[in-house]
Amino acid sequence: MDKRFIGFFVVMGVIDALILAGLMYFTPSGQLKTGMTFMNIRNYPAAVHFLTRYAESRKSDHEVWIHIGEAYEAMGLRESAYRSYRTSLARNPSYTTGYAKLGVSLAVNGKYDEAIQAFRALLAIEPDNANVYNNLGVIYMRIEDFDNAIRCYRKTIALDPGFAVAYGNLGAAYNRLERWHESLSVFQKAVALKSDYADAWFGLGVSYLNLGQAQQALESLVTAVRLNPRNTEAFVKLGDASLRLKRWNVAVQAFTKAVELNPGAPELYYQLGLAHTGAGNHAKARENYKILRAIHPDLAEDLLVHLKGS
Repeated sequence: MDKRFIGFFVVMGVIDALILAGLMYFTPSGQLKTGMTFMNIRNYPAAVHFLTRYAESRKSDHEVWIHIGEAYEAMGLRESAYRSYRTSLARNPSYTTGYAKLGVSLAVNGKYDEAIQAFRALLAIEPDNANVYNNLGVIYMRIEDFDNAIRCYRKTIALDPGFAVAYGNLGAAYNRLERWHESLSVFQKAVALKSDYADAWFGLGVSYLNLGQAQQALESLVTAVRLNPRNTEAFVKLGDASLRLKRWNVAVQAFTKAVELNPGAPELYYQLGLAHTGAGNHAKARENYKILRAIHPDLAEDLLVHLKGS
């Protein structure tokens, strides 16, 4: 091919690229598309740049500020994210997604009073939104306002009787108040709705344990640790139930796993020592006694008493 034609195509290619760049940078539709492309490839500073330029020229578009807020959140710029969500709401005070995004973001970052306000504003628009009541319940649990948490979870369930997580959350609130019979019934409902709900099986086991039903507690906690083998507290409670039932080998396995997950907790070595003592593993029990002597002498002496009495 003649070099003149090649040069012509190269020049035209450059011109096309410049035109495309101009369309991307100077036209609102180009800025929006470019900003969303950068969002998709996680180049958040570039996304903010292009989406903000677009938003400045499209005052009626409230949704774009949600994307800008998400980009700021991805960069760890929380206050900028809050401002973006609030800008979206200023442009459309009825935009429920804006309240939801703002509420979740505030709650995640510990701004609970403001998060409650955002979710309450959303409920003024959508009074039958079960998810929002559940979110409010979670916030009230965080600030240890258990009565309000219970009210919100009950409202969630009234609006959506199949909401398994809400039953689990309600059970957790009852457990915090030591209302074991009530927690037992809602945890049972939670696992009936969602059989792989590890936290609900754990809560159910705790309820049974506190009601003196060790066998049922053991069965529930075995399921809990199978579904979530990283839950240290579930292994501890499984060990407790096993000790009550004198299921020494199960207790040894449970406390051994708990120690693996949390090797810095002296009480776990103590309980593991008790389990070994009950199982007749005196050499293993003495190993735990030696560990305790170095990290918690009082527990070590208590374990030694059990060892001498066995």
